[in-house]
Amino acid sequence: MFILFGRSPFVNKIKPYIPELQKKYITGSVNTIIPGSEFCFLADAKTIRGIKEDYSGQTIITEINYKRFLDNANITNYELYTFTGGSEPTLKENYLSFYGLSHSIALNWAYKKGLKIILAGIDLDGSMEHFDSEQIFNPVQGVIDDCIKQIENYPGEILQLNPDSKMRVPKTTIERLLWQM
Repeated sequence: MFILFGRSPFVNKIKPYIPELQKKYITGSVNTIIPGSEFCFLADAKTIRGIKEDYSGQTIITEINYKRFLDNANITNYELYTFTGGSEPTLKENYLSFYGLSHSIALNWAYKKGLKIILAGIDLDGSMEHFDSEQIFNPVQGVIDDCIKQIENYPGEILQLNPDSKMRVPKTTIERLLWQM
């Protein structure tokens, strides 16, 4: 299983449990650093230039054309892909489908690896509030709606950790993840 941390305020609610989740599952984050996670997915150059946290110990997953930004930031642990459009995950080697928002590349990456996904802080509730109060990108509602459809129609296994998420995706709980699975 793969827990994908987003940037919604829900991350603050589960922060005390994150170290235990990281011990038990493969973890990654989208456009932010969650210390102790193995992977960080960065989908655009503005994000790479804008994040200043320490990437040590994490593999950065991003677009091949952004390698220069990784080099400038002395980041050496990364996987580079060509981003392609489309709402369906691609299985093409060295490619990831980028559809609307950054989480799409992480979904495609996990799909290619056959991982069941747990969304933690990817709520797409329309407010676009972030747990760290840094807003890098403010998408229009149509893009958010399209991305919600992408998640709801995701061809692999996917669960939502936020009990208040309005996405029509099966839910799970911290307790189930830590003590039952």
